[in-house]
Amino acid sequence: MNNTSVVDLSFILKYLLKDEQNDQVDLTIRDFREQKIELIAPELLGVEVANALRSAVMRGRITKEEALLSMGVFIELKIKLLTVDLQRILEVAFEQKISCYDASYVALARAKGANLLTYDERLKGL
Repeated sequence: MNNTSVVDLSFILKYLLKDEQNDQVDLTIRDFREQKIELIAPELLGVEVANALRSAVMRGRITKEEALLSMGVFIELKIKLLTVDLQRILEVAFEQKISCYDASYVALARAKGANLLTYDERLKGL
């Protein structure tokens, strides 16, 4: 049984943002911290998290200080960020009619035989 899962931005934000918190996400992160499961993501996740936190500040959802703290929490998780084959990302994007950003998560999950943990309805089941 593969205990590795790919996490995307929608999943991580449910952990980092108070107004999106989710019990299932919290349990998954606890299992990860206890090394019961492995969480991985494409390299771009870090930049996507930073951008989402910036957007949350710009929209008045959180303060700059909260964004910086949340970024620290994300960094401390130490989710393994991996390089994904660019050719494969583009192929998946065309095949599924999704952005290359989204395709990077799908391509990584497929390459590793892992589940994709997402709250993005378009990506579920891909």
